Amino acid sequence: MKRYSKERLFEVMARLDKTFKPNLNEDINSMAADNNFDINKILNSYLETAIWAEESDENDLQGKTIQEIDKNSKANSAIEIYQFLQKAQQEASDELNTYDEEAIGHNLWLSRNGHGAGFFDDNNDKLQNLARNMKPVDIYLGNDNKVYID
Repeated sequence: MKRYSKERLFEVMARLDKTFKPNLNEDINSMAADNNFDINKILNSYLETAIWAEESDENDLQGKTIQEIDKNSKANSAIEIYQFLQKAQQEASDELNTYDEEAIGHNLWLSRNGHGAGFFDDNNDKLQNLARNMKPVDIYLGNDNKVYID
């Protein structure tokens, strides 16, 4: 996964969580003002799918919620979603616009991590290829009982 500076992560977190850094009033959706998608909805769907798709007896994710995901993991995910949307708007705008936010988040997690489901279920090869070009990520429970995506 591409690493981002703490300053950039904190900036994005302030956009996601108004209590994280109250002097920033900007919403994460302003990061993608050139599209009609609510990135918060995409992020929530992406994170819910991550926990749902990856939970097993081996990783102790059963019963975990997106509220238990580490803030830096959420920030990295938001940045990657934004980057995906930007690339998809350039290369597959018509295909992207056939999905709502929940479907984008759900399919993005499944496609990028090779679950055998995702955008290609709709014969959407352009979005599938864009998602598969992203590095797969792991989700796990840390020693502090927080969920991390790396």
